[in-house]
Amino acid sequence: MRVDRLYEQAGDETQHSRGYVRIPNRIYTSSADGRWVEVTKVFKHDYSGPVIVIKPLYAPEIIATPEHQILAANGPGLPLVKIRAVDLSVRHWLAIPRTNFTESAKILDVRRIIERSAAGLSFATGARIRLPVIQQAVALSNAGQTSFEIGGRLGYGPSYVRTLRSRVRREGFPQPYKPNTPVVENNKIRLRTEKRPGIPTRLKIDEPLAEFLGYYCAEGHISKGSSRPSSFHVVLSFGRHEKSLVERAARLVRELFGLTPSIVDRRTTITVEITKSSLALLISSLCGTNAASKKVPIFLYHAPQSVLQAFLHAYEAGDGCITGSHLSLNTVSRDLAVGLFGLYLKLGHLPSFNTYHAPPETVIEGRRVRQSTLYYVKVTIRRMKENSWQTAKHVRYSFAHDHILVPISRIGRIQYSGPVYNLAVDDAHHSYTANYIAVGNCQNWDISQHPDAGAPVSPRELSLMIKSLRSEGAANINFVGGEPTPNLHLITEALNLTTANVPILWNSNMYLTPEAMQILEDLVDIWLPDFKWGNDLCAMKYSRIIRYFDVVSRNHIMAYENGDMIIRHLVMPGHLECCTKPILNWIAEKCPRALVNVMGQYRPEHLVLQEPERYHEIARRPTPQEIIRAQDYANELGLVWEPVA
Repeated sequence: MRVDRLYEQAGDETQHSRGYVRIPNRIYTSSADGRWVEVTKVFKHDYSGPVIVIKPLYAPEIIATPEHQILAANGPGLPLVKIRAVDLSVRHWLAIPRTNFTESAKILDVRRIIERSAAGLSFATGARIRLPVIQQAVALSNAGQTSFEIGGRLGYGPSYVRTLRSRVRREGFPQPYKPNTPVVENNKIRLRTEKRPGIPTRLKIDEPLAEFLGYYCAEGHISKGSSRPSSFHVVLSFGRHEKSLVERAARLVRELFGLTPSIVDRRTTITVEITKSSLALLISSLCGTNAASKKVPIFLYHAPQSVLQAFLHAYEAGDGCITGSHLSLNTVSRDLAVGLFGLYLKLGHLPSFNTYHAPPETVIEGRRVRQSTLYYVKVTIRRMKENSWQTAKHVRYSFAHDHILVPISRIGRIQYSGPVYNLAVDDAHHSYTANYIAVGNCQNWDISQHPDAGAPVSPRELSLMIKSLRSEGAANINFVGGEPTPNLHLITEALNLTTANVPILWNSNMYLTPEAMQILEDLVDIWLPDFKWGNDLCAMKYSRIIRYFDVVSRNHIMAYENGDMIIRHLVMPGHLECCTKPILNWIAEKCPRALVNVMGQYRPEHLVLQEPERYHEIARRPTPQEIIRAQDYANELGLVWEPVA
């Protein structure tokens, strides 16, 4: 799904920093290492300036603002780091995550799809013709004319006019159109205006269903009845030499949906046609209505491999061709091409994605016709059959455990003015995929280092926000940054103004004065303090602050004595002995009842990436062994750091 469409389909829009944010509902993407992660926010803001156009070898191109970070390596076998798009060049290699194969899709809920697709459909009633006469009769009656006079004028008897008048008073004017709501009978569903039988309300997600949808995506379209607003037909058009595919598609229609299709012999094609609006609504929802709107059905991404293969084999048979050593699939739908690319990736192959910008017009059989851009997905036949991608030699790609590295084939920039988008995901890796390429998502430093990254809010406005959140069911109000302490005077005033009785959480680095802590003691119910550095030397070197340990440890004790507490310690690479162990020892001695969060999600960002020579000690993620050693040490000290059932 394109990010702009994801934004349109997400929840209510809220102003955020220089733009807007929406919260999607159960939408997932892939992280850089191929795991499925949930999208928590979709951001949008207006932008005017240059954008970077990056075309990786094999993968679709991506377009990013200059500052957006892309996961890249300097060559095969080298580690991935986040690099600004403006700093990328053709010497860099990009990562295509190898997503884990999940098989969760087993049954297709046809009823739900059709009920959603039928919303807004209607059919004409007999009242559509009679309504003007009825309206005229009522108007004449209101003007004081008798039933006899009205009947004589309109050609009706007086008693019929009186019946019309009383019915309108009792029931209102008749509706010229009524909703064409679906009807469910005996586990089959149809539109109200359709003849029996309907189609099954549930379909097994298996090879025959995938095969039929593959034929449709290659050869099908939905046509609309010219005289009936809710009449749709499914049409699959095959070449005259493809009679075996015609017979197979017709058999699948009978077996899957219990319908009898028509086979029509036309001048240049043979078509399989099904006059069933409910089926057309199902197919259009899953696959699109015409060549330009085609798409891969979403459920295929979580179906068994055999189902994916059945879909692809059918599409290949209907619209594929052999070009030398490659199997080539072409379409005018970019969404469909991107989806086909993804299915081959799911099966462990490495397809290539190409775009052909055809001349605007051409002549076919003496007629001048317009041409669309063509998208090609190509797969090397021998490597696909033998699954020999990783053993092939002299290739310009590199398979790793959780991603495939591909070089950048070209990179450029164009001027752009309009909305740009970004995602936040619920994952410590802070990455997602754009056109199957791993990119970075929102990070704290993106907003903490920009003074204008925020919306001014008065204490009164903040108090109303607190009240609104509480009324919507918020369990608490969490003040977090950055660091919330510089806004303490505004926060205290807002809390004095609010009438909402709600627990307050203080999410802080805890580098604040005793006076600030004394104010907070009367306001805060739950403390979420950070404790990062175990000595002043490391704190000065990496955070550029003095007296870190004395100040932060003093404030931890004050918080411990005034409310519940969850201390968060971020394990830094190479700092187990100098920082992690001293901090855990101190907590065990001074705050033994506090909950502790031993966090392993540190990754190099911002200045560490910009100045790797200066920060070389922490220019890497902590190793699994370092995290395990930190957790084992917390166990030895008896700290409560593990989730409690």
